[in-house]
Amino acid sequence: MKNLKYKANYCEENIWQLCQHPDLSDAVRRVLFVSSLSRNSPLHFQKSAQGDAPVWWDYHVILLTSDADTHLIYDFDSTLPFPADAQKYLSDTFQEVPMMKPEDQPLFKMIDGQEYVNGFDSDRSHMRDANGNWIFEPPTWPMIEANGGMSVASLMDLSGANSQRIYTLEEVLRLID
Repeated sequence: MKNLKYKANYCEENIWQLCQHPDLSDAVRRVLFVSSLSRNSPLHFQKSAQGDAPVWWDYHVILLTSDADTHLIYDFDSTLPFPADAQKYLSDTFQEVPMMKPEDQPLFKMIDGQEYVNGFDSDRSHMRDANGNWIFEPPTWPMIEANGGMSVASLMDLSGANSQRIYTLEEVLRLID
């Protein structure tokens, strides 16, 4: 794959860009928004990890593609292959789930790729500190404003108050089995 747009620490925007890549136009594309009730979930095999330790993200966004019997995960921030076999990626990345406190276990919102492209809004406010300074410099592409009401804050809401279904890791694994 060529001409991929990527900016570290902006996974939600990276995946928004990837959903529109022409090489993926024939695949079923589903965005997986990952978080937890504590907004603190460990992911292994992340580029920003210290050694073998997991990275504890408040949220992370990846792309699941499906074509016939093949399910792949695209995670720009993973040290696993890009793309990776979905079963292997999920098992390796979330290997501590059985030992985690319930509030730290990963939960997933699965959003149709085109719905995400049409509805995602990123005001980037979550990337500013209390004084309005950037925590991480933003991407050079324009801010994504689809006016669809699908913000990072709404995606992080795991209360069930919005229309996106919430899946456990086991449910996602069963869907791609």
